[in-house]
Amino acid sequence: MRTFAATCLLLLCGWPGRADDPTEPPPLDGPLAARSVAKRWAYALAVSPNGKRVATGGDDGVVRTWTPPKLDPAAEWKAFDASVTALAFSHDGRQLAVGSWDGGLVVRSLGDDEKPRPFDGHRETITCVAFLPDGKWIATGSADDTLRIRDAKTGKTRVRIGQDNEYDVTCLAFSPDGRRVATGDGDNNVSIWDTTTGEQIAAPGGHDEAVTCVAYSPDGKTLVSGSWDDTLALRDAMTGEVRSTLTGHDADVTVVAYSPDGKTIVSGDEFGTIRFWDVGTGKTTATIRAHRGAVNGLAVLPSGRHVASVGGNELKLWPLPKQP
Repeated sequence: MRTFAATCLLLLCGWPGRADDPTEPPPLDGPLAARSVAKRWAYALAVSPNGKRVATGGDDGVVRTWTPPKLDPAAEWKAFDASVTALAFSHDGRQLAVGSWDGGLVVRSLGDDEKPRPFDGHRETITCVAFLPDGKWIATGSADDTLRIRDAKTGKTRVRIGQDNEYDVTCLAFSPDGRRVATGDGDNNVSIWDTTTGEQIAAPGGHDEAVTCVAYSPDGKTLVSGSWDDTLALRDAMTGEVRSTLTGHDADVTVVAYSPDGKTIVSGDEFGTIRFWDVGTGKTTATIRAHRGAVNGLAVLPSGRHVASVGGNELKLWPLPKQP
């Protein structure tokens, strides 16, 4: 069985590119800033809500924070002996949740010397982590096939969702109002759940291979999902039904994010390419040959002017192209 967690390391080695397509928009120039952020591989990326910090984690188990736009080093601390695989800031920017390859979970309060608080994690790799918009709850997805929503202070689990298959929970995203959480899994599924009850609201199809990433639009009306089938699916946020499909990646889509104004979707793939999409037309407006290996983390900064990405052992900052 091809699982997400087992395949992560394979994707990082990079893949040969394909010949340039003359119909494609020309690639953007180099990054505005770049930093080495891990021993060999950077797996995780998060941006604080005010955009003043970028956090990274990788194979050395160290969490590092950086200050845009030059990506000046801000702080670093050892979170785990195992690799850091997932990161998320709380919505007030005061806490950082960190998940690990061996299923560990810690939460650290930023701006003080308080040690990270260990929480009851998962039996296998934590693939994704996120705070609810109110900051009171943390959700984690894992290669043990479960999604857990727990109290951000005590770590006590409120909702535990076990999938009806043996495939990893690969990704998650909360709706802007915090009432729903969308997940993707290795069995090609996107599911939408009630965050209070854990009830499954919708389980639409739309992909032919594993779903690797999901993101809600800022207005909460659209859900986008990316997959190993090289496509992005734009969905009704309530039902999950596919409205349109974006094609253009030449490799597995690994990460996706919306710009703050909702007009641009940014996605990355296992060949290290980042693509920018006009939401209105569904067309690619720019590309970046960003990393030698897979793009493992991606975020648009709150200003809407920059995009941060991690791949290989590097963090890079790029300009967000203006839509025509």
